[in-house]
Amino acid sequence: HGTSICSLIAARPYDDLPFGVAPNCRLLPVRWELVNGKYSISEDLFLQALDSISDQIDVMVNTWSRSPNFRFRDSTIERLTAHATKGGRRGKGIVFVWAAGNSNCPINLASKADIPFRGGLRGKGDNKTWYPIKTARQFSNNLTGLDNVLHVGAISGP
Repeated sequence: HGTSICSLIAARPYDDLPFGVAPNCRLLPVRWELVNGKYSISEDLFLQALDSISDQIDVMVNTWSRSPNFRFRDSTIERLTAHATKGGRRGKGIVFVWAAGNSNCPINLASKADIPFRGGLRGKGDNKTWYPIKTARQFSNNLTGLDNVLHVGAISGP
């Protein structure tokens, strides 16, 4: 769904088709390093990339997350908050669009019962299989209270 969201954000105006909130903007795809079949995204590398492009963008779409707990360091939250309020090409802030995790699980919840969730699909083409179902009682994400941070989720099932 991340690619779809990017396309909607940057869609050009046409008479008969919907267009995005930032028509005619430019997209800069960033591909993270693949390590053992998984994308390796460290907090420090993310901040380094953000700092290097923050004065050239207005929207940053992040199609990655961690489930059930997505927690950045306090220093990272402070930097994201600064970029969200004063960053961007015009100094009016960057809008961050973040994947909720694609795990069919809540973003923030404390439960007395185990809640099942999946880590998504693995594999390619017709050889896709679901990750095993896991359970958790605590789901947390410390980006949900930040201004200019939107979470986008997809719900799917077998």
